Amino acid sequence: MDIHTTARYTYQPLPTNPSTIRVLRLLPSEHNDAPIECQLHNYVLPDSGTGRHPYEALSYVWASGIKPRSIFINGTHLPVTENLHAVMSRLRDHGLPRILWIDAICINQEDDKEKSHQVPLMGTIYGQASCVLVWLGEEQDRSSEAMECIRLASQDERKNVHHEQALRKLRGMDLEVSMWNEKHILDAAVALLRRSWFRRMWLTTCCLTGYTFALGLRKMEIPYKDHPGLWGLVRSLFDLIMGAIFRPEYQASSRSGSTISELIDMYHTHEATWSHDKLYALLGMCSDDPNTAALKPNYELPWEKVFEQVIRYTLPENTSVTTWPQTEAAVIQAKAHILGIVGTARSAAAGSILAFLPNKTGWTSENEEWTVPASAKSICKGDILCLVQGASEPCIIRPHRNHSTVIMVSARIRFVSTHLRVKALDSVRDVKGMYPRDLLLVWDWTTRDTDVQEEEEVALIERFRGMQPCGADDSKTRDPSPIWEDIAAITATTHWKRMQALMDERNDLPITEEVVKTAAANSLGVDMMKLLLKERGKKLPVTDKVVKAAAERPRGLDIMHLLIQEFGNELPITDRVVEAAAGNSSGLGIMRLLLKQRGDKLPVTEEVVRILARETSGVDMLAVLLEQRGRRLPISNEAFAILSEPVDGNSLEDRARRASRLGTLLSGAREHLPSIKILHGRQSSDKGVRQSNSPTASFPCCWFLLSSVRTLVILARPAQSLYRSSINRLKASLELVLRSSPTPYQENVALGLPMIWDCAVETGI
Repeated sequence: MDIHTTARYTYQPLPTNPSTIRVLRLLPSEHNDAPIECQLHNYVLPDSGTGRHPYEALSYVWASGIKPRSIFINGTHLPVTENLHAVMSRLRDHGLPRILWIDAICINQEDDKEKSHQVPLMGTIYGQASCVLVWLGEEQDRSSEAMECIRLASQDERKNVHHEQALRKLRGMDLEVSMWNEKHILDAAVALLRRSWFRRMWLTTCCLTGYTFALGLRKMEIPYKDHPGLWGLVRSLFDLIMGAIFRPEYQASSRSGSTISELIDMYHTHEATWSHDKLYALLGMCSDDPNTAALKPNYELPWEKVFEQVIRYTLPENTSVTTWPQTEAAVIQAKAHILGIVGTARSAAAGSILAFLPNKTGWTSENEEWTVPASAKSICKGDILCLVQGASEPCIIRPHRNHSTVIMVSARIRFVSTHLRVKALDSVRDVKGMYPRDLLLVWDWTTRDTDVQEEEEVALIERFRGMQPCGADDSKTRDPSPIWEDIAAITATTHWKRMQALMDERNDLPITEEVVKTAAANSLGVDMMKLLLKERGKKLPVTDKVVKAAAERPRGLDIMHLLIQEFGNELPITDRVVEAAAGNSSGLGIMRLLLKQRGDKLPVTEEVVRILARETSGVDMLAVLLEQRGRRLPISNEAFAILSEPVDGNSLEDRARRASRLGTLLSGAREHLPSIKILHGRQSSDKGVRQSNSPTASFPCCWFLLSSVRTLVILARPAQSLYRSSINRLKASLELVLRSSPTPYQENVALGLPMIWDCAVETGI
């Protein structure tokens, strides 16, 4: 037959039955170079049921749209690609016909309406075929040897001989390198895996068998690290094949438990002749409702519209999506909460194992591990976990200078349970107290080198910005600093070397007040603050919030030294800073440093005194302040009431210990007691506290001293020497107050003092 003397084949419309397909009858020939002759027949797939059907489904690579060869159907010719012609020549038998299903022939590729109806059936077609034939291409690069070694490795894996090898290793015996792990075989296997078929999009639908192949690949020690991107392709193949062996006999209605978002994450970089197939090839496996408008195959709709629809389906409604014709990348504007940074990432059989540096405390720590499903793009250290407003699952993005790349649009992370510990996902999704960030994202579905992809994405962003109306607010598309502020703030909670690496990578890293405040509160904040001061000096935004964060730290003294050394009198030391230092159980050193730096200018308010009164070590600081400021120290009667209450417990010993220290305080500042300013009325008693506006009833110092002495006397019985000196100091303070206090207190003291002294005499003090 000759294409010049025969008409071109014309497809007849398929019957209206939605389950009708075409199958190809490949006629035999004894001559390899004879023209390929075929027949096409309609075939009805059953609506339900299981079992195999008498046709073989072919999986191969179209290679290109160029069709230089032809086959003959019922005496007419049909152009086909070189690769398809080659595989049909190999499949043709010399004596018997062969029934095949080949997508390029059995579907009218020029009829978009027919393609839209036939594509949803492809999962069923491959699944119900008697077998699936995979054409990887002609023999080259020792591919036959690689296939044979993969088969042998599979047999070895089934025998479970790794147990024997482990015993040999424990006994100090040399392990014989298996032939399938010899370098030339591994190189041949890598060359085989780099063939186009493994990047084919329809691999996801047809690859329901091949257990031996997958098992053999797992057994071989292929150096995936030396071949970037190869592991992602192979892992998706593992997921398909290994998952398929646990499925029941194929049913037309069977679907995986993965959503379309998760499947896109896994396979969107696979290749397809038609961009539409990057979505439609996944429909037979997804758990989403097939009647969803965005998921119904429609080859009559331009690709950019299909692309936009599926992105809008996978992301919340409030996101903005921009697509272009003949471009498999989209620009997305969204608001999202930054949950954390990927601290470590390593590959696993079923995906990746990650540890995060959290943006807020509680949901995870750097030492906890989480799993995520397999993804087409590898997750790397430094990637960002974020939650788009309105989304149910977080996504993973990779920040660049002016935009971010979508790595996973649906990162279904799960906690790796250890020691029966479980973490609820609600803790991950809790974004209370977090500000959403405006993100400018690029979601690229192509397979490109990382550097080339970033260049293409930058060009796409510029193209997108050029589309914005003149005079429009472009702050959301041009200012990426908010996300980098979050990155810097999260990094500030870690070791200073992480921050050093980040600042080396981006010399214009925004170091904001929040970043410095986080560093000041870091348990390793001294080295972090040294780094920030070294890099930014006096340009570092040190506010009173930053100084307050340092003052609150148990070991904030060293950071305070650094800040004072750099900023001196310019350091903002406000009443909030002093209050924070006063409330710090380890803040005595900070208070002394601040007093030394500012002296009388240090803002010591009534609240500062009250805070010191509550702290165990606050009495010592009050003694210093009394010594320095005397009558100018705003000690209120409420402060004395607080001082009289037990702290660090409810025992008499706790109360006596505090009373003893206060006795030392009052005895050491006798000359200031008569002039202590009375700020507001409050009187305490053993039965409670009542408020009073009477000036003469507003000074509970006498009551406190009486109460303290009474406590000490009670305790003195088992340990007289321990409290005798404290009682003597308090007695001296009482006598001073008796001479200087208002008349009602003189009467109270006169009545109460003899009873206490009598008790003391009886005790033997």
